[in-house]
Amino acid sequence: MAVPLARLHRQALIARGPRSPEPGAPYTYVTTPGFLIQFGLETLRDLPDIEALQDAGLLKPVADVDLDMPIAAEQE
Repeated sequence: MAVPLARLHRQALIARGPRSPEPGAPYTYVTTPGFLIQFGLETLRDLPDIEALQDAGLLKPVADVDLDMPIAAEQE
């Protein structure tokens, strides 16, 4: 578990979610009632969408990154 996830888990803001029985399936996490209480939400639908967060200056739009690397099929 990554450090930020471990911290959220210790604070009971997230819990492990369902995981497919398939080999290599990723772990999933779900929010807890404590998450809703901590952030003053009644439901997850009360969370703002990405655009609202960007408009409020809380998120910066993700810029396209040009790594200037050739694609394998384009190499000669």
